[in-house]
Amino acid sequence: MAHLEPYMKVNKFRFLYKQIDSKSLEDKVDNFWTELLRRYFYQDEFIINQNARPADNEKKKTDFIIQAVSGPNSAEHVVLVEDKRPSLSGRDTAWEDAVGQLTGYMIQARDADKRKLKLKKGELLPYSIYGIVNVGKYSRFYVLHPRNDTLQDLPGTHGKTFHLKDDAEDIMKFLTELVAATIPYASSSSSSSSSAESSRHGSPSRPGRHGSPPRPGLSSGAPKTTSPAAGKALTSSYGVSAKPKAKP
Repeated sequence: MAHLEPYMKVNKFRFLYKQIDSKSLEDKVDNFWTELLRRYFYQDEFIINQNARPADNEKKKTDFIIQAVSGPNSAEHVVLVEDKRPSLSGRDTAWEDAVGQLTGYMIQARDADKRKLKLKKGELLPYSIYGIVNVGKYSRFYVLHPRNDTLQDLPGTHGKTFHLKDDAEDIMKFLTELVAATIPYASSSSSSSSSAESSRHGSPSRPGRHGSPPRPGLSSGAPKTTSPAAGKALTSSYGVSAKPKAKP
């Protein structure tokens, strides 16, 4: 990926950021992330679907679904995003509900991909799916490995909450890593069996989707498991308070 200027130095993002305040509705958060996702997942191999169903037979929609196109007849779900309005950012239950929603959507997307790939019962999807929860100006990053039904903190995030402006450098880093972890490779069909086996087990330090190179920055040990039903245990599960300090 070509080097990108920090997004908060770009007038478009500074304008969209100022539209997000305590009285804003969810659409202001959507507007910012529409442009931010397009900035990073800009390659011809990605499709960004807004307000989309994780599976054709599902009625509920998530805010964004990013698909990686590996061929003329194939597009896998790789990143899902759930947004909430800014006024909810200080509420534990809002984060818990958003993570629960995103977990359900990601499992549905994974099941849809397994059906599309015609995997047999017990076979695992050969790649992980990533998730982002945005509540106002704050974000958290997750991964759903093939063997898991609960989200785990994206390695390197340590369950922390990141502010769009104050933590812009971190957010840029994580988005760059997600692109590297999910971009399709034309040589995927020639991947070695050992690479396929590693990705099948969802190892964050081994080749990822279809035998792609090791994920940069995603090899810092096993991430913590995040249960959407953790209730009051949510704060300790994330490692930081679910109530971020108010910032302009």
